[in-house]
Amino acid sequence: MTRFIPLMFDLNNKNIVIIGGGHVAERRIRLLLESGGKITVTSPKITQEIRNYWEQGKVNWMKKHFEPNDISDAFLVIIATNNPQVNELVLQYAQKNTLINDATNASNGNVHFPTIMKRGRLTISVATNGASPMLTKKIKQQLEATFPKNYGEYVDFLYECRELLKNSPLPKEEQKKLLKQLLDDDFHSKTNQQQFLSWLKNLQNNEKGQGDLN
Repeated sequence: MTRFIPLMFDLNNKNIVIIGGGHVAERRIRLLLESGGKITVTSPKITQEIRNYWEQGKVNWMKKHFEPNDISDAFLVIIATNNPQVNELVLQYAQKNTLINDATNASNGNVHFPTIMKRGRLTISVATNGASPMLTKKIKQQLEATFPKNYGEYVDFLYECRELLKNSPLPKEEQKKLLKQLLDDDFHSKTNQQQFLSWLKNLQNNEKGQGDLN
């Protein structure tokens, strides 16, 4: 069994080519739109949703059947057609180091798209390597119940605190201690967050690095 490991890629300004214009391609596009990648859909026909993206300038559309040069400079290729001959042709002509996701047969590619739950800066991915998509969906639902939609605001607070602490006069060990303290449920309170941020900002402005949490 091929073993996949979870990675996060920077796709900003990378060429992403999707072969196929159906509902599978739609799902991939929804996920990739926020990546900053240059998305091109190659297909004679596309769904209304993909057409909307094209009309809004969010994706490029090559209204044609697949040809080998369509993927010559692609960083990521997504195979999303229901034509096995076309899918095989894409695999045959893909460059050696190209990332490939075959949405019709995951074992053909070297990239899988896991189920993702996002809350701002927080991203949690779930995959069973094809064992049970239903289990993946169930786990995602459990995660969504555990982390409410506004959880991203708390993660943003943690990020701001970390940046301020890195530039503070406090010793590294004290910084780590405070960062661990911020994981306490008390800091889900907006009031406590604002008080802590005010203390940190005052600390930065204090030449001697002294502050008072009270």
